[in-house]
Amino acid sequence: MKNLSLLTLLLAVLLTATGAAIADTGGPDAFGYTFTDSNEPDGPAYDFEDISLTGSPVVLADDQVSAPIAIGFPFEFYGMPYDFVHISSNGFLSMLDGQPSGCCSGVSIPNTNFPNAIIAAWWEDFDPEEGGSIRTQLLGTAPNRRFIVQFTEIQFFDLGPSGIEFTTHQYKLFEGSNIIEVHYERMDAVSDHVVGIEDESGITGLEYLFDDAIVTPLAVQYRPPSSNQPPVCDGTPSIDTIWPPNHKFVTIDIEDVTDPDGDIVMITIDSIFQDEPLNTFGDGNTRPDGEGVGTSIARVRAERSGTKKVPGDGRVYHISYTADDGIDQCSGVVQVGVPHDQGRRRVPVDGGPLYDSTQ
Repeated sequence: MKNLSLLTLLLAVLLTATGAAIADTGGPDAFGYTFTDSNEPDGPAYDFEDISLTGSPVVLADDQVSAPIAIGFPFEFYGMPYDFVHISSNGFLSMLDGQPSGCCSGVSIPNTNFPNAIIAAWWEDFDPEEGGSIRTQLLGTAPNRRFIVQFTEIQFFDLGPSGIEFTTHQYKLFEGSNIIEVHYERMDAVSDHVVGIEDESGITGLEYLFDDAIVTPLAVQYRPPSSNQPPVCDGTPSIDTIWPPNHKFVTIDIEDVTDPDGDIVMITIDSIFQDEPLNTFGDGNTRPDGEGVGTSIARVRAERSGTKKVPGDGRVYHISYTADDGIDQCSGVVQVGVPHDQGRRRVPVDGGPLYDSTQ
């Protein structure tokens, strides 16, 4: 272990106070992981679930790695299933047996040197013997549980019993989604630290920062590529032909949209267009001819251009929609016709989505 000079400490304090420019989003890496932090509008919410009084203690000496600790559910990391983690006193988790403690500072990742298969909240030279605690706890109800590992006021090596520099942060591993989050309540930067994730080989990884400071509170989320299959937008209209043309609105539902995973699918109407002007010869002086954009159903008017003496070729509505299963989306269009009559012109001729029915 090397002693930290006064100059290093002063630099650490300066970095922590000023902060550094860190990307709010990043990735994907070669496997497909991305990261987002709580500074991003669509990022994870900071939610530090304190287990310092309720979790199971993990006692570690300086530069020590724990025995395997049960996660409580199967957790996939870089496509590999794991049931246990190992906690290093130096600020990271490893999914593998026999990994070193990472003394005495973090290295930029990915890196094929050991340790590998790691989740590094803050790979740095910590010493739990100087104070603080490490605890784990499984929270929630299956199939939506989360496994938490919390470092509480763990001090950096050789900074004395006064607690000048320490960290309080927690890891969260989420059941089912295999999402990883790290929530930082306090982090006093020193030097030579790394934050990120890396696979078993050390070839693939995603680095959030290296030797930069952060401003707490902060949450960082690592999301694996989705295994979810999107919905299939082969939808059909609940009514494909409207008759009679009485100028009234007719409700159209989008049916037959399926999801390969059996997920619940939400339909949103994006637009309604038609192939005739809204007010034209023989269709009545009514507008708009379509409603429901932004909702789950469309309403279109039962009318078309033309009269008995001067017949038209019917009207065709084009209703665009999006189907969302909560993770992925697809888009589609259904057509609804209003024929001119029930005789020779009972099949409307489509002229294309030329006019916005909602205007």
